[in-house]
Amino acid sequence: MTTRSIAAAVAICVAIGVLGANIVLVQKGACNEPEHYEVSHVRGRVVGKSLGLLQFRWLRRLFAGASADLQLLTHQVPYRTGAPYGFVRAMVTDQSGFFDFGEVPPGEYALSVHLIPNEAGIMFHFAVNPNMRTKGILIDASPAPYCDCCGWDFEPR
Repeated sequence: MTTRSIAAAVAICVAIGVLGANIVLVQKGACNEPEHYEVSHVRGRVVGKSLGLLQFRWLRRLFAGASADLQLLTHQVPYRTGAPYGFVRAMVTDQSGFFDFGEVPPGEYALSVHLIPNEAGIMFHFAVNPNMRTKGILIDASPAPYCDCCGWDFEPR
């Protein structure tokens, strides 16, 4: 074996180790995210991409969620009419992943996000509260069904 082939073998082993550690660390433990959010406006940006085993948070967020399908729904808690959701409006994000639903009255809502056509989306529940001081929402819609804490994040900012 030459020095070059030994260096290549070591680099491959290190890369495999880093990927394996990423998978173990990401899958271990529960997410420490609230199940209910409050925002002042329903606007922000969708980011994300399916990167297989490379689900590094910083890397996923480099990709704009262009043309993501969004549906804003009322979320009745407790269910008053037998149906938990009522349609409010739908939109598609722009090429940079930005969206703005305009003026939304205070209340309980759900936002359905489909980043990749014909694949499972995600739904986030939140309240619109004009007393909150949020500038926007960052949604990481990266599909990552094999782990609990990579992708599918809703972050009021």
